[in-house]
Amino acid sequence: MKLKLFICLSLLGLSSSLFAQSWHLLPSSPAQTFRHDDLYFINADTGWVVNVSGQVWTTKDGGNSWTQLINQPSSFRCVGFFDAMHGCIGNLGPGNWAPTNDTNPIYKTSDGGNTLQLPLIVGPKPKGICGLSVVNDTIIMATGRFDGPPYFMKSTNQGNTFYSRKMDTLAGMLIDTYFMTPDSGFVVGGTDSIEGLSYSVILFTSDGGKNWTKKITGTKQGNHCWKISHPSKNVFYVSVEELYSNNTLRFFKSSDRGNTWSEEVISNVPYGWSQGIGFRNDSVGWVGGNSYALHTRDSGKTWDTVSPSNVLVNLNRVRFLSDTLAYAVGQRVYKYNGLPTSINNSIKDLSGYSLSQNVPNPFTNSTVITFTIPQSQLVHIEIFDNGGRRIQTLVNSLTPPGTYHVEFTIPQPRNFSFICAMSAGPFAKTIKMISIK
Repeated sequence: MKLKLFICLSLLGLSSSLFAQSWHLLPSSPAQTFRHDDLYFINADTGWVVNVSGQVWTTKDGGNSWTQLINQPSSFRCVGFFDAMHGCIGNLGPGNWAPTNDTNPIYKTSDGGNTLQLPLIVGPKPKGICGLSVVNDTIIMATGRFDGPPYFMKSTNQGNTFYSRKMDTLAGMLIDTYFMTPDSGFVVGGTDSIEGLSYSVILFTSDGGKNWTKKITGTKQGNHCWKISHPSKNVFYVSVEELYSNNTLRFFKSSDRGNTWSEEVISNVPYGWSQGIGFRNDSVGWVGGNSYALHTRDSGKTWDTVSPSNVLVNLNRVRFLSDTLAYAVGQRVYKYNGLPTSINNSIKDLSGYSLSQNVPNPFTNSTVITFTIPQSQLVHIEIFDNGGRRIQTLVNSLTPPGTYHVEFTIPQPRNFSFICAMSAGPFAKTIKMISIK
C-alpha cells in the first residue's frame, strides 16, 4: 500500500512538472556568453535568431541545425519576418550598453537574411530599435529604445520604407511593441530614460500610431516594461524589468483586450529581474531574464522555478506558434513541445474509445500499451519524458476499428518516468508510466 501511494504521489508530481515545464534545450543551437536577444519563426521549421554580437542565425528544420548568416559589428536587438525571404532586424545603436557603434537603427533583407540593406526612414531617425511587430505580409511596426530616446516607426511595404515619430512626450524609453491589427496595438517601456527614475508605462493606439493613449503607469520607481505576451484575444501580459533586485517582481495583465490593466506582484520569489515572458494560454506561462526562469499555472497568482536548470537561462523572448509549440531565446535556443490543451484537461472516454494503463506498471525495460477505437481514425500515440520532451512515436497512422497492443521499450539514456499521450478523432487521453531498475 505504501509503495502504491508513493507511486501515485510521484506520478501526480510528474504530471504537474510535465505539463508545466515542457521546455528543452536545442543541443545544436548557437550559444552566447550572456544571451541571444530575439528570434522569429514563420512556421514550425523556419526561424531566425539575432543578438547584440551582430550575429544572425537561421534554422530550416525546427532548430535541429543552425547556420550563421551574418556576423558584423552591429548590435542586433530584434527580428521579424514576413515570409522566408523578407524581414527586418532592429539594431540597438551606440551610446547605450551595445558593444558596437553601428548607427543604423534598422535593416531589411529580401534574401532570407543572407544580406542586409538599409530602408528609407521618413522622419526623425531613431537611435535604436528594440521591438518589432509583424502585423501581416506587408506591415511591420518598430519601437525603441531601451534607455531612450523613444521612437515609433511603421512600414507598409515590407520594411522598404519606415515612417518615424519621436514619442518623448509620452515616454522616456520604449522597448517592445505588439499590434493585433494594422490600426490597434501597444508599445511598452518606461516614463524616463534614466532607469532609476523610470516607472513602467503602457501606451495604446487605435489609428496605426498617429495618436496614443496611456493605459497605465506603474507604481514602482526603477521599473520599466520589457516584453509583451498575447496568448488569446482578450488576455495580455507584460513583463517588468526592475533596477533594484528584491522579492516583489512585477508584471502587468489585461483580461479585456488591453482596455484596462492591473499591476501584479510576484511575491516571495527571490529573483533579480524579469525580461522574457510567454504564455501558452490565459493561465499557463513563463517569465525569466535571470539564470533561471519562473512558471505559473494560475495566471500569475503563484509561481515556481522552472526545471531542468539548463532551460530558459537568461530568457529574453518567447514566441508561441500554437499551444503545443514555442521557441525561446536566452543563453541558448529552447523549444517547447507541449501536449495539446485537450490532453491536459481531464477528458472522459467516449463510447468505444479507450487507452488502458500499461502492463506491467511499474516496469523494468518494456511494457505493453493497449488501446481501442470504434471506427477508423488517424491515431497518434506518443511518449514524453518527465521534462516534456517527445522521445518516441508509437503510432501515427490511419487505423481500422479494433483493439491494439503496442510495446514501449525504454530508450537510452534511461528515464524512469513517462507520459503516454493518445489522440484519435474526438478522443484524447494520457496515462502515466513508471519504470524501475
